[in-house]
Amino acid sequence: MVPDEVAGSFERAGSDAVLLDAALVHAGRALADAQAALDPVASGEAIRTIVESVPLIPEGHPRRPMAMTMLGTAHRTRYDATGDPRDLEAALSVGEDAADALARDDPAIGYPLQLVAMTLLRRFERFGSSRAKASAASSPTESAASRSRGSPVAS
Repeated sequence: MVPDEVAGSFERAGSDAVLLDAALVHAGRALADAQAALDPVASGEAIRTIVESVPLIPEGHPRRPMAMTMLGTAHRTRYDATGDPRDLEAALSVGEDAADALARDDPAIGYPLQLVAMTLLRRFERFGSSRAKASAASSPTESAASRSRGSPVAS
């Protein structure tokens, strides 16, 4: 599925839960297909589509935390391709938000927690500390705010 079709499925879905679920499946398949093909252009387009489309899912939608996890994975995948630390920080932020949106006893919480753990590992590998600034352009208040949320995985 091409990114325009994925984006269109999100636009058509609006707030319809069934259509949003279908759009999420299409977005995930587009990313997986592009990655499996080892096509950096297709992968970049799929990631761009996910980054632009997933935020359209309304608050309270039951699949939003998993969609946010997919969004974080897209950011981390793009970081792996480009090395842009803003994607690394976006993946971490989105992963923490997805984990915070799920009950601690929800079996699905493992997905965003894994995203956060893998993202922290990437940040450690690049900067030498899990608390290291990923970018000189990042705001100290944004970093402090993310640590002060009390997330058990934010340190």
